[in-house]
Amino acid sequence: MNCRLGMNELLDDSHMPVLMVMNMVKEKRFLEVLKALSKGNSFGEEYGACTLPEDLDDFDKANGEDLDGAEFLKILCDKYVKYHMEQADIVNGLLDDFSDKYLKAIVQ
Repeated sequence: MNCRLGMNELLDDSHMPVLMVMNMVKEKRFLEVLKALSKGNSFGEEYGACTLPEDLDDFDKANGEDLDGAEFLKILCDKYVKYHMEQADIVNGLLDDFSDKYLKAIVQ
Protein backbone atom coordinates (compact mmCIF):
# COMPACT_ATOMS: atom_id res chain seq x y z
CA MET A 1 0.00 0.00 0.00
CA ASN A 2 1.22 3.49 -0.75
CA CYS A 3 -0.44 5.98 1.59
CA ARG A 4 2.51 8.29 1.64
CA LEU A 5 2.43 11.91 0.53
CA GLY A 6 4.62 12.84 -2.39
CA MET A 7 6.64 16.01 -2.85
CA ASN A 8 4.28 16.96 -5.67
CA GLU A 9 1.43 17.05 -3.12
CA LEU A 10 3.00 19.82 -1.05
CA LEU A 11 0.85 22.93 -1.13
CA ASP A 12 3.82 25.04 -0.07
CA ASP A 13 7.45 24.28 0.78
CA SER A 14 6.77 25.31 4.38
CA HIS A 15 4.48 22.26 4.70
CA MET A 16 7.41 19.84 4.45
CA PRO A 17 7.33 19.06 8.22
CA VAL A 18 3.67 18.02 7.94
CA LEU A 19 4.48 15.74 5.02
CA MET A 20 7.36 14.17 6.92
CA VAL A 21 5.37 13.54 10.12
CA MET A 22 2.32 12.16 8.31
CA ASN A 23 4.54 9.87 6.23
CA MET A 24 5.89 8.35 9.47
CA VAL A 25 2.43 7.00 10.34
CA LYS A 26 2.31 3.27 9.69
CA GLU A 27 -0.71 1.86 7.85
CA LYS A 28 -1.77 -0.17 10.89
CA ARG A 29 -1.88 3.03 13.00
CA PHE A 30 -3.60 5.25 10.45
CA LEU A 31 -7.14 4.88 11.85
CA GLU A 32 -5.86 5.36 15.40
CA VAL A 33 -4.12 8.60 14.39
CA LEU A 34 -7.15 9.77 12.41
CA LYS A 35 -9.41 9.13 15.43
CA ALA A 36 -7.07 11.16 17.65
CA LEU A 37 -6.95 14.06 15.19
CA SER A 38 -10.73 14.04 14.75
CA LYS A 39 -11.11 14.49 18.53
CA GLY A 40 -8.56 17.31 18.65
CA ASN A 41 -5.76 15.18 20.08
CA SER A 42 -2.20 15.47 18.90
CA PHE A 43 0.06 12.54 18.18
CA GLY A 44 3.72 11.72 17.97
CA GLU A 45 5.33 9.37 15.52
CA GLU A 46 8.99 8.31 15.61
CA TYR A 47 10.89 11.62 15.21
CA GLY A 48 8.01 14.05 14.80
CA ALA A 49 4.71 15.20 16.20
CA CYS A 50 1.51 16.83 15.07
CA THR A 51 0.31 19.59 17.39
CA LEU A 52 -3.22 20.97 17.27
CA PRO A 53 -4.49 24.32 18.59
CA GLU A 54 -5.67 22.85 21.92
CA ASP A 55 -2.06 21.92 22.70
CA LEU A 56 -0.82 25.50 22.51
CA ASP A 57 -0.64 27.97 25.37
CA ASP A 58 -1.99 31.51 25.01
CA PHE A 59 1.40 32.90 23.95
CA ASP A 60 1.79 30.33 21.17
CA LYS A 61 -1.78 30.90 19.99
CA ALA A 62 -1.23 34.66 19.85
CA ASN A 63 2.08 34.37 17.98
CA GLY A 64 1.47 31.37 15.79
CA GLU A 65 -0.39 30.65 12.62
CA ASP A 66 -3.95 29.42 12.45
CA LEU A 67 -4.87 25.95 11.28
CA ASP A 68 -5.89 26.77 7.74
CA GLY A 69 -6.84 23.44 6.23
CA ALA A 70 -6.69 19.70 6.19
CA GLU A 71 -5.68 19.10 2.59
CA PHE A 72 -2.91 16.66 3.53
CA LEU A 73 -5.26 14.71 5.77
CA LYS A 74 -7.86 14.49 2.99
CA ILE A 75 -5.24 13.25 0.50
CA LEU A 76 -4.03 10.62 2.98
CA CYS A 77 -7.58 9.52 3.77
CA ASP A 78 -8.36 9.13 0.07
CA LYS A 79 -5.23 7.01 -0.39
CA TYR A 80 -6.05 4.88 2.65
CA VAL A 81 -9.64 4.28 1.50
CA LYS A 82 -8.36 3.21 -1.92
CA TYR A 83 -6.83 0.15 -0.22
CA HIS A 84 -9.38 -0.22 2.59
CA MET A 85 -12.73 0.47 0.94
CA GLU A 86 -14.55 -1.40 3.73
CA GLN A 87 -13.49 1.39 6.11
CA ALA A 88 -14.56 4.29 3.88
CA ASP A 89 -17.52 5.28 6.06
CA ILE A 90 -15.38 5.31 9.21
CA VAL A 91 -12.58 7.30 7.57
CA ASN A 92 -14.95 9.82 6.00
CA GLY A 93 -16.82 10.23 9.28
CA LEU A 94 -13.59 10.94 11.17
CA LEU A 95 -12.48 13.39 8.49
CA ASP A 96 -15.85 15.14 8.77
CA ASP A 97 -15.42 15.33 12.55
CA PHE A 98 -12.00 16.94 12.07
CA SER A 99 -13.43 19.37 9.53
CA ASP A 100 -16.34 20.27 11.83
CA LYS A 101 -13.98 20.89 14.73
CA TYR A 102 -11.39 22.99 12.91
CA LEU A 103 -12.39 24.14 9.46
CA LYS A 104 -16.02 25.21 9.73
CA ALA A 105 -15.15 27.67 12.48
CA ILE A 106 -12.69 29.32 10.09
CA VAL A 107 -15.18 29.58 7.24
CA GLN A 108 -17.95 31.13 9.37
